[in-house]
Amino acid sequence: MIQYYIAKNGQQLGPYSDDQVRALLQGGSVSPQDLFWYHGQSGWHPLSTWNGAFLSPGSLPPPPPPVVNPGAGSGGLVAAGYVCAGVSVLFCPPLFALSGLVIGIVLATRKVHHGAIIIVLSILGGIVGSVFGILVANGGH
Repeated sequence: MIQYYIAKNGQQLGPYSDDQVRALLQGGSVSPQDLFWYHGQSGWHPLSTWNGAFLSPGSLPPPPPPVVNPGAGSGGLVAAGYVCAGVSVLFCPPLFALSGLVIGIVLATRKVHHGAIIIVLSILGGIVGSVFGILVANGGH
């Protein structure tokens, strides 16, 4: 049985059997760019050329897909939603409450946690602001 040595980050690792090298490659502990050597081989070679009894490049698992965060970059929208919801209590409730509501819905569809909170605050701000406006317009009666 062949015993393999692997060179990774300037360190020599091993010896490893075929199964161990295959497991290290598939687990991502070593990469195809790392080097390997076994007794009788003329020098170190990239693991991408190892066929353990030889892995073809297609038999290595593909890299994992990138993680997509649908809420990334929504910080400004979250701030605008809270501002609209808060301002709707004192100034032009229909305009600011509606704006906050739209922003909250957009954030909720992006699965941003703050979306639902902004929706509720905008509705409450619109109601409280409208009642407050009516009271002020009627002289508090």
